Amino acid sequence: MLNFDDVTKCRTIEELNEFIRKYLEENHLEGELRKKTYWALFFRWKEETQESEPKEDVFLALEWNCGTTYEAAARGGKTQQKWDLAHYALKAHNARISHPFHGKEYLYCYWMYGAWIYRQKLQKTSPREPTVLT
Repeated sequence: MLNFDDVTKCRTIEELNEFIRKYLEENHLEGELRKKTYWALFFRWKEETQESEPKEDVFLALEWNCGTTYEAAARGGKTQQKWDLAHYALKAHNARISHPFHGKEYLYCYWMYGAWIYRQKLQKTSPREPTVLT
């Protein structure tokens, strides 16, 4: 029987996904309770094992479809695991179009919408405050 706090022993996203799958199956969780437990496990793992701000490499590793003002990366394909990791990071930072996520030295800002992750090039206005190009 898996213990909730054992999630902190997972060292990779693959191990985390497998642990969560087994935990939810063992406890026969369904519906809204399953969803809430999934996210509780994820955030418990994140707070114990991950940096508070992911490196931009997490996002740069995705396959980007070029657009005129922004680019998009779809879920699936060869980069599914990388997409999942980027998705988890954006979900943890509540990134959305009205509040995109970026770190101090990022080249892009990122947000989610549906099954897509979007990015837009940042314009540096000062060494500390990047802003979105319009």
